[in-house]
Amino acid sequence: MDSFPDWLELIADSLKPAKVIGVDPLRKWSLSQVFRLTLDDEDRILIAKRGIPTKGPTELEIYQECLIPLAIDTPTIFASYASDSEYILLMEDLRGTDLEQQPSKSAFLDAARKLADIRASADRIGKISASNLQRHLLTKDQLLLDFDYVIGHASSEHRDALGGHINSFSRHLDRLYQELPLTLNHNDYHAKNLLHVSGRIVPVDWANARISPHLGDLYCLINEGKDQHISQETLIRAYRSGLKDQGLQEEVTDWHLDMGGLCWSVHCLQWILEFGLDAIPISETWVPDFLTEICAIISRLGRP
Repeated sequence: MDSFPDWLELIADSLKPAKVIGVDPLRKWSLSQVFRLTLDDEDRILIAKRGIPTKGPTELEIYQECLIPLAIDTPTIFASYASDSEYILLMEDLRGTDLEQQPSKSAFLDAARKLADIRASADRIGKISASNLQRHLLTKDQLLLDFDYVIGHASSEHRDALGGHINSFSRHLDRLYQELPLTLNHNDYHAKNLLHVSGRIVPVDWANARISPHLGDLYCLINEGKDQHISQETLIRAYRSGLKDQGLQEEVTDWHLDMGGLCWSVHCLQWILEFGLDAIPISETWVPDFLTEICAIISRLGRP
């Protein structure tokens, strides 16, 4: 058994009268730690997750202020703790298998339909209070600041390729925020965060979620589907089928997907450059691919 993390004492009272008899580390980063806890009452198993705030809402705030009001299918939160310097979640262990461990075409299609369910939360966005909506909103201005930060920290080659495009990105964002409704983005909709549980797909690890109109989640799912030889068209059909089941329609063109990929990539890379390089050492190897992808999307989009 791994050593008992000191921070678990902050939520120990919520476990009583049960005692922890097993602690297995699932992730140990400086800004995020996740442990699987085995309790002595019928070997009950829970997930304990600790995060360090960086910028924007914490995952605890995302659960309380977005996921629960929007009735998103997520693991149940049993207890929580928050201070200015850390937050802790004690949650249900769904014990599912993620799509990275066991990928299949049917599971990816289910993930596309699940994404349609999440996108349909646009109809319930009014259930989030006005003040909370503003806190969780990924605005055009924030994305432009992220883009400028990325350019400022890019290599000279990528800086030259991107430097003249901030105005065209701004105009593309104007169109995006005018055409599509605000809704919930997971912002890390990858196979490792998609659990297959009792015949359904449940996204986990919502720490990056924001309110925004972009289709970055579908863009990420399509990219990972390519590794499983699942075509973009097949996943888009499943996604549209899921929307139709919700009584909704949404245009999905190459432009919408590219804008989703650009918004997701820029916002994610900005966080990596500011915080992730220290917190996740391997993230340094991700930066060149992010920059190459951003340059490729910018080139495809051209000037509006």
